[in-house]
Amino acid sequence: MIFAILKSVNDRQVFEIQGLYGSYSVPESVLQNIWFNGDFNHKGLRTLSGKSISILNPGRLNDNEGPDFLEAVLKIDGKAIVGSVEVHFEPIDWFYHYHHINPSFDSVILHVVLALGNHTSGDLNRSYFLNSLRDLETLTLLPYLNTDLENYAIEHALLTFEKKNFFDFKYLRENLSEAERIALFYAEAKTRFQRKVKFAKKRLEYSSLDEACHVMLLEVLGYSRNRLAMSNIGLHQPLANWHQSAEVLYEKYKTDWKLSVSDRQINH
Repeated sequence: MIFAILKSVNDRQVFEIQGLYGSYSVPESVLQNIWFNGDFNHKGLRTLSGKSISILNPGRLNDNEGPDFLEAVLKIDGKAIVGSVEVHFEPIDWFYHYHHINPSFDSVILHVVLALGNHTSGDLNRSYFLNSLRDLETLTLLPYLNTDLENYAIEHALLTFEKKNFFDFKYLRENLSEAERIALFYAEAKTRFQRKVKFAKKRLEYSSLDEACHVMLLEVLGYSRNRLAMSNIGLHQPLANWHQSAEVLYEKYKTDWKLSVSDRQINH
């Protein structure tokens, strides 16, 4: 995996990152989704200061001003603590966004970042809070990600595309002719298909046809809540090693599954 932050876009809310197949954009909302959904390895989580972390509740997404997540419940070095969580690309973003002089951020108990960045310790050696002298614990996600960040970005882009292109069929029926509706659906379907072809071509640049089909088939079986978990199995369990039973694989990756009920979903 290659992670090299190139430049920020739109006031550091989007980063362009150099991946294996060229640069791609990652919005901050991707990191927020990773944190909220727990799409990373929770074993051995430690802050930059070396304190252990257990996530009991990632918090509630905040749509208003203030920290990204409210009412999170964490255990830091075994001590339960309730507060807010803020998510950024790098630790220095805390100061770039002026959170250190905003009292709304005094409730933050954990700063979740993607990577450390290229900043000196002196850049971060200052007070993090307006009304408190306490230190701010920081968790770096990069070492704990289950898969390449580009996979997260691709999934986020697909889900965003699907949500943005949800058709109001009542509106279309009342305002477009049948021919216009068919043309619209065809154009959108073609765009989606071309996007999938592009992703498939990228995979074939670094893996065989059999291996690419193996991983993509597993990802489809994981839609929609467990795509990353199934992708992780495909990447770490290639066809040559596909001699283990489904039950063994399920148990091996059981911490990665997202189940809506206590029983396993039927496509697992």
